[in-house]
Amino acid sequence: MVTTVAPTPDETTRYVATESGRPTKDFYNWLKTLRNVVASSVGTALLKANNLSDVASAATSRTNLGLDNYVNYPAKPSFSVVNSTTQVVSTGYTQLAFNTELYDVGSFFTSNTWTPPAGKVSMQGAFIADSTTLNSYNLCGCAIYKNGVVRKQFLAVSLGTTLAMGGIAMEDVCNGSDVYAFFIFVSLASGTATVRSQNDGTWWTGHWICP
Repeated sequence: MVTTVAPTPDETTRYVATESGRPTKDFYNWLKTLRNVVASSVGTALLKANNLSDVASAATSRTNLGLDNYVNYPAKPSFSVVNSTTQVVSTGYTQLAFNTELYDVGSFFTSNTWTPPAGKVSMQGAFIADSTTLNSYNLCGCAIYKNGVVRKQFLAVSLGTTLAMGGIAMEDVCNGSDVYAFFIFVSLASGTATVRSQNDGTWWTGHWICP
C-alpha cells in the first residue's frame, strides 16, 4: 500500500527558500510528517544520517538535516580555559596549567590537554609573564604541542628584561586520539618568571571545525 503525503498549496509556495536562505519551518513540519510515514511503512533503514534523520541518530555524523528546527547540528566540541593562578616557569619550554574552564563542550579537555574528535580543529592562545632576569631582547613565545611534539610555534624578541609575552593560532587535522597541549618559552639570565593569572592575558581556546 502506498501512502501519499502532500504539502498544502501554501507550504509548496514557501518551502524553497526564505530571505535567510533556508526553508521555512512549515516545510520541515511537512518533511517530518513524510519521514514518519516512511518509517512506519518501510522501517527506518531508508533514513540516512545526512537525509531524513533525527539528531539523535546522527550524533556522530554532524551533517544531518534537523527536522524539528531549521538546521540542527549536534554541538561542536570546543573549549576555553584560562590560567587563573600564577605559575612559575624556568628557561625553555614549559607546559601551562589552565585551572579554570570557561566551557568545555563535549568534555574533551582534561589535565591541561585537549583531545578532540577526529577532524579539522582550530586553536588559539596567548600568555604574559614577568621577571627581572629575562635576557634582554632574547626570544620568547609559545607553542602548541601535539602528542608531546611541537606542532606549531611562534617566537619573538622580548621587549626587555622584565616582560615576556606571546600568542599563537593554528589549524590542524587530528585522528581522534591526538593530544594537544599549550607551552610557552622564556629566556632567563637566571631565576624564574611568573606567568600572569589574568583571564585576558593567559588563555587557550579551541574548536572542532568539521570532519
